[in-house]
Amino acid sequence: MYPVSSASSATATTRWGASGLIVLHWMLLLSGLSISTLLDRPDIVPLGALLLLASLVTVVLRRAPEDAGSQMVAAATLATCVALLVYQMRGHAWQGDLHMLFFACLAALAIFCDWRPIATFTAFVALHHALVNMIIPGAVFDGGLDLGRTALHAMILAVESAALLGLCALLAQSRAKAAAALQDSEAARATAVELAQQQAARERAHAREQEAALAAQSRVVRDIEAGLARLASGNLKEPIESPANDPFPPQFDMLRCGYNQLLEQIDSLFLRVDT
Repeated sequence: MYPVSSASSATATTRWGASGLIVLHWMLLLSGLSISTLLDRPDIVPLGALLLLASLVTVVLRRAPEDAGSQMVAAATLATCVALLVYQMRGHAWQGDLHMLFFACLAALAIFCDWRPIATFTAFVALHHALVNMIIPGAVFDGGLDLGRTALHAMILAVESAALLGLCALLAQSRAKAAAALQDSEAARATAVELAQQQAARERAHAREQEAALAAQSRVVRDIEAGLARLASGNLKEPIESPANDPFPPQFDMLRCGYNQLLEQIDSLFLRVDT
């Protein structure tokens, strides 16, 4: 019923659980129709209530399956639906056996891994057994008011609720640890990616520096070779230039200046010899 491919594991579980509870409510409505048919009782009010509750929980859980309030509403409607089925079985030998639905439906709520729906269901069942058993005795147990059986059912329900609440607490802790581990893993991954990017940036900068150094050395070697070639051919008037648009590498400018000074000295020497 819900798209879960991109959701987290916890969210996906909750949504699947909400879908299952919706289906369960409609199955309870079908069970009510079956009971009404088999016992040949119209039971319009219980069936209408079952239809209303199934419709309500469908809207609520479809709208906000992860909301605790929606889950508590679903727990309350689920307990009420089972109570209505028990009422429909009034006077039948199997009415007491149908109480097992309370325990089965309570266990189904553990899918939410939240104590609040479980507590809500337990509270509704306790109120049902305590109040309805006194107001309409035959609606709860075959044979009327039975405080002993009510106490026994309450004790069993309390044991199951405690076990489910403990299980939910353990699952919540496991989920919290898993979420923390995932967060740490993502943080470590982000740090590793950042360090890799920084290292790559440093390597690129180093490569650019090396390229610039090689280019500067090539320029120096080229200009010095050209100057020495001119000097060998007797050209003493053309120094190594450093134009503004293409300056001589500054780290080697002393070499250029030294060559030019040497060229001037040689030229001056020849002028003195000629004179």
